[in-house]
Amino acid sequence: MKPLRETIRLSQPLKDAALARCGDGNTLHREDLQASYERGRLDGERALSEQLIRQRAEVMELQTGVLASLRDAVPQAFCTPHRTAFLISLITLIRHVASGTRFVACPQ
Repeated sequence: MKPLRETIRLSQPLKDAALARCGDGNTLHREDLQASYERGRLDGERALSEQLIRQRAEVMELQTGVLASLRDAVPQAFCTPHRTAFLISLITLIRHVASGTRFVACPQ
């Protein structure tokens, strides 16, 4: 019986050698498609993860700015004669922020 492996001695090192895959053409094609799909899926997940991290940072920055503005505005509002109108505006603003809806503040 002939051995399954045989050592080949070469007089010079190989150049530009590459491993070749063997098998049915359809099977190899399906494997290539599956590998491409997996690479694309992983790239998409990575991109979405990075985008989510950026968006979270932006929301935190926005929330910090809104809270700082409210903290600075509340003491001033209690010193004005328009306290009731301010409180109604403040409640409306808090409801908008809590619900996640977007709104545009009117310029003064």
